[in-house]
Amino acid sequence: MKGEEYEIKFWKEWLKGNLLEKHKLVKKLPLFKTCLKMKDTKAWKDSFDTLINGYFEDLESAVYTKVRIENKKEKSHKKK
Repeated sequence: MKGEEYEIKFWKEWLKGNLLEKHKLVKKLPLFKTCLKMKDTKAWKDSFDTLINGYFEDLESAVYTKVRIENKKEKSHKKK
């Protein structure tokens, strides 16, 4: 599976999942495993804020996409 397809699949499953399912999905991410390996290094500590900011940007994008899709659905139902 290509990276972009995996990201779309991940976010769809993550948005639909309950709390336990979301935790399981995150634990499977390669980035999660990399973070665990780096937790005691200076590089980790120096880049932690960048990492967290990246997560928030991804989350913002996913939420925006979901809201946009829902708005399109609502508009199409109102037209009918």
